Amino acid sequence: MGYLDKDNYLYLTGRAKSLIVTEGGKNVFPEEIENKFQLFEEVEQVLVRGYEKDAKMKVEGIEAIIYPAEAIREGGKSDEELKEHFDRIIAEVNRELVAYKRIERLHLIKEPMEMTSKKTIKRHKVVI
Repeated sequence: MGYLDKDNYLYLTGRAKSLIVTEGGKNVFPEEIENKFQLFEEVEQVLVRGYEKDAKMKVEGIEAIIYPAEAIREGGKSDEELKEHFDRIIAEVNRELVAYKRIERLHLIKEPMEMTSKKTIKRHKVVI
């Protein structure tokens, strides 16, 4: 999916099948949020996706699944210290996002996510 600007340039925003629809009916493309993590060397892999926040209303919240980089995994920090560290990173990323795109939930994983031959995460295979 994408859009054309006033000068007729095409901008790709993400894939329709990964689209997240928030409580206010806003459309969020996870790839836009995932790109914000490129500056953090502590993050080896990140997957942003919707989770069912309210089944009756079919409302999704936004969660991030992070596989930490080796240096931080092997750094001797406890699980609680790792969680606090990545909560600060999430807060920093959230400051750059409009309210309806903010990450509400974080999962840290101990094993890398399965990748395609093009080195992208197989979104449908990630189960938490």
